[in-house]
Amino acid sequence: GTHGGLRSRRAARIPVLFALRPALARGRKSLPQALAGLPLILPRAPEDVARQVSEYLAEAGLDARAAAEVPDMETARRLALSGHGVAPLNAFTFANSRPDGKLVALEAGRPTGITQSVWISTAAGRLRPNPVAERLFKSFGKEIMTS
Repeated sequence: GTHGGLRSRRAARIPVLFALRPALARGRKSLPQALAGLPLILPRAPEDVARQVSEYLAEAGLDARAAAEVPDMETARRLALSGHGVAPLNAFTFANSRPDGKLVALEAGRPTGITQSVWISTAAGRLRPNPVAERLFKSFGKEIMTS
């Protein structure tokens, strides 16, 4: 849509998974029941993810209250890394924090249906296809789905 002279379009939807320390993940059932009794670290931003996580928990009949509400996904990732609970992370953020082996995804990141939208904004009337940006987003999407 167009807003204040800017035109936006969704460039990608990144899958969101539930990340936590391996010790917290041991013996967990399948999603969404695997989340029962785990402290949830809920990032308030991006708002679309926070809303979808709350809806996901409510539909599963799980207590939708978060143990901690934090401003953003990076703060949630750090708290999950330090063993404070489970955090919804987009697959890109999760993949980038994997090398240390300290985070795993519940059910190996099986799709939850929760996604984070990535938007591109340009000045209204100037939205022309950018071949470099298009290639980047295509490879970005592939990389996320395969990690």
